[in-house]
Parts: sequence; structure tokens; C-alpha cells
Amino acid sequence: MTFCAFAAAALLPRLMPLRSMACRLGWLAGSATLSLAGGTASAQLLDLPSGIPGYGASPWVTNGLPGYATGPRAAAAAARQQFYEPLGVRLGGFLLYPTASEAVGYDTNPEGQPNPAGSLAEATDASLLATSNWNRNAVAVFGGIDDHRYPQQSEQSTTDWTVAGGARYDLGRDQLVATYLHLNSHLTPRDLNIPQITEPEPYTADDFRLGYRAELARLTLTPVADFTEWRYANLIQNGLPLVLTYQSRNVATASLMLGYQLSDLHRLLVVARGVDTHFVQPLAGQPGFDSRGPDFLAGLDYDTGGVWHYRALMGYQARFYVSPAFSPFGGVTANAQLSWAPTGLTTLTASFLRAIEEDAATTTTVGYTLTHGGLVIDHEYSRNLLLEAHAVADQAAYQQGGGEATILGAGFAATWLLNRKMQATMSYDYNRRLSGGTSFIENVFLVHLRFAL
Repeated sequence: MTFCAFAAAALLPRLMPLRSMACRLGWLAGSATLSLAGGTASAQLLDLPSGIPGYGASPWVTNGLPGYATGPRAAAAAARQQFYEPLGVRLGGFLLYPTASEAVGYDTNPEGQPNPAGSLAEATDASLLATSNWNRNAVAVFGGIDDHRYPQQSEQSTTDWTVAGGARYDLGRDQLVATYLHLNSHLTPRDLNIPQITEPEPYTADDFRLGYRAELARLTLTPVADFTEWRYANLIQNGLPLVLTYQSRNVATASLMLGYQLSDLHRLLVVARGVDTHFVQPLAGQPGFDSRGPDFLAGLDYDTGGVWHYRALMGYQARFYVSPAFSPFGGVTANAQLSWAPTGLTTLTASFLRAIEEDAATTTTVGYTLTHGGLVIDHEYSRNLLLEAHAVADQAAYQQGGGEATILGAGFAATWLLNRKMQATMSYDYNRRLSGGTSFIENVFLVHLRFAL
């Protein structure tokens, strides 16, 4: 665990980052930086540190397994910032990394409604990561809690918590990884895919994951099996019951990633995945949303060793529904990232994603096609002053003629690394949804202070 993991979380200290419902276990949210083998997402909803084996930013849950270099610029930045890196607390063969933070500011539209009413915004979070400090094998556990308060809009306040654990067993050059995660969280009216709610919707997720990484000369094989249980609760909204338990589902995924090292800087990637989705509480008299389908991606990961790095993959996704009420659905999928570091202190990262999502946000559509585009610019003004700006666009095109919804976002942040234990961040975020009668605009201003040992 390095300071970079803590800095990444502080650079985008949004109280409630924009996300679609399917971003929760590693697709992506906001201006995430995507990786297929070991990167981090600066604004993903599941904000786990990089020290947990088996979890990362890969959209198809194939990363988090070790073996992907962070690049020369990242290594140089870490070297420059080493004097501000938390040292952790040593406990036998483990290192403990406790963190706590407090953010205060103002949110002009915490309800995500066309006629906004603003509120003061407060966010308190605390976490503890414990990782083994062994030469071989690894064990890590994580616990975190996030509390968000809106004094003038108290019905929008939420308290979320997460616990996770993972273990890696080294077998020669190969690695076996097993992980578990439990998440108690909320969807909000400002999310991309749920405009029908006016207050946060609670849900839980339990994720079980088993992966293996086999090194065969230039070829790397990474099979992963994943099972996730999503559970939702009903709401009382405007004095009337709102049934949302029909979104509860079990998702079983089996995937295989093949990486072939063409050279020291070129790698060919192929990802194949099968997905089975079963909705456990369908609405009476409504067709079920159960589906199965294959996903496929192939492309190239290229690092020049200098100012350019890109990853580009394209493929196809298809979903076949058990109910004859829904026709099979499929389309081209793509996942791309381009990074440009014109100097040793500045990096521009552009990302693009197009994929099928299967969240049953309404009772009349089984899913949508998500298209994401993002741009992040970060600059090290000095060794302890980090600047960041971003822009993002997410569009949901719903099946069965359900229309479209678009969320646009932009913002900037400045992080001051005070010392090894403290950092301060000032940030501004602008969010806008374009979706007919549920369109809204939101501005969020925050001052954020983080402590770490």
C-alpha cells in the first residue's frame, strides 16, 4: 500500500460521485481510469485500496491480480512524493494503514431534482487496511465507513460501510487469489439510471471471487469465477410505497483473460466472459428479467516507455432473456484508454467505454447500453501540491424504446500534502443530467482534510 492510493482518493473527494447502477464492483464511475491488470479508478463507487488482492478497476473483474507495471511516470511521481507517504503501523508481519477524513462544503442540489434546493454538505469517513508484509503470499483485510450529511435536506443523508478481505497464494510463478466483499450502500436520485427515486435507495452486495494467474513464458492466463448477490429494499416516497426489491438479483460470472507479451512494451489482451443473471424477487404478473450471455474483448496494451501509453480493446456482448417477452440484445463493446505525459509532471488521460448494463431500473426495460467518455488532467505543481481537472460524459440508451439519459460532469481539485499524516483538498464539481422531466444541475464545493498513519 503506497501513498498514491490515499492521494488518489483525495484528488476526487466527491460526496456522491455520479455513477450508473452497474458501476458498483468495478465497471466504472465518473472519470475513472480503466485498467485490465492492476490499476486504480480514481472515482469508482467501490473505493477499495489497491492492497486488497483480487479487486481493481478492470471492467470485467480480471485485474487486481499482480503483474502490471504502473509505468515510468508513476514510479517517478512516487519517488518525488516518498517523503509524504504514510508509513503505516507495523504489527508483527502486518502493516496497518488507518485513515480518517472530514469534508465540509455546499451542494446546490443533493436531491437531484429539476427544481433544486441546496444544503450544507458534510462527509466523514474512516477506514483501516491491514496487509501482510511477507516475501511470498499475501493476506489483506479492509473496513471502511462513509457518512454523508445534508442538514437542510436530511432525507438525502446516508451512512455506508464496506468490509473486504483477500488472500493470494504463490505457486512458483503462478498465483491463486480468493476474495470476499460485503457492501452496505445507497443509490441516489443523482445516479444515471434511477430517476424515479427522490431519496437514497439502500442496497447490499456480497461478492465472492476466485482467480488464478498462470505464467507460461510470454503467455499469461487468468481465469476468474465471480458470484455477486445484490439486494434492494422498498421505499416510502411521497407517502406512497415504492417497490424496488424486483432489482434484487444474483450474478454469476466466469471469465478468462489471455495476455501475450509481444515485446517488453507491447501486450496482446483477449478477454472472454460468460454472465448469468437471475432476479430473485420478480414483480407479480410481470415477465422476469433473467438473462445469460457471452462477452468478448480483444485488443492491444502499448507502453512506449516514454510519454505515450494506450490500451484499446473492442468486442461484442449479447444477452438472451429467459422470458419470451424480451428479444435477444447485443452490440459492439469497447474499452479504451490513452495517456499522454508531455512532461514528467503532467499527465492527460482519456477513457472510453461502451457496454451493456443489466440493471432493471424500471419495470418496462431490462437494461441499457452505457457509453462513457472521460478526460483527466493531473499536474504536480510541486512535490506536495497536486492539481487535477476532469470532464466526463455518461449516456444510457435504454432497451425496448425506453429513451436516453445523459450525465455530464466536470470539476477540479487541488491537494496539498502537508506531511506524511495530513493532506488537504479543495474541490469543485459540476454535474448535469439530461433526461427530459428528470433533468437537473448540481454544483458541489468541498474542503477536505485527510489524516493517515
